[in-house]
Amino acid sequence: MPIHPGMVEDLAAGTRDLGIISWQLVDELGRAEVAAILAETGAVAPDPVGAFPLR
Repeated sequence: MPIHPGMVEDLAAGTRDLGIISWQLVDELGRAEVAAILAETGAVAPDPVGAFPLR
């Protein structure tokens, strides 16, 4: 079935918007997971600079 060119732009914009929303959702879930893990372990924050040496 042929698609009118004007419909393709709307479809592309909708697909782009859904992709952006899904990335934002994944980011938020990741932050929530890290916060939950830190809360459970009693950690204040992760050590991003490696101040604590690995044994």
